[in-house]
Amino acid sequence: EGLTIALRPREDCWISLTLDGASEPVVLRTMRAGESAVFEADNEINLIVGNPSAFAFTINQQAGKSFTTGDPVTLNITRQNYRNFVAP
Repeated sequence: EGLTIALRPREDCWISLTLDGASEPVVLRTMRAGESAVFEADNEINLIVGNPSAFAFTINQQAGKSFTTGDPVTLNITRQNYRNFVAP
């Protein structure tokens, strides 16, 4: 089973998303409020979120954790640890 991540910012939010150790991000921009995008990886997702309190996502169709900080966060999501990033 791979990884599927759906990004859905509630407010404008800067995103950098790299899949499976690629040298270049597949997303490196500001996503607008209400916009959504879905990406698939075989093994690993590296995600940097510039305004995490305004950011919503799902991993393998499970709601991701919410963040209360406005400071950027970096998430390294793998097939082995993705459940650590799922909301309880």
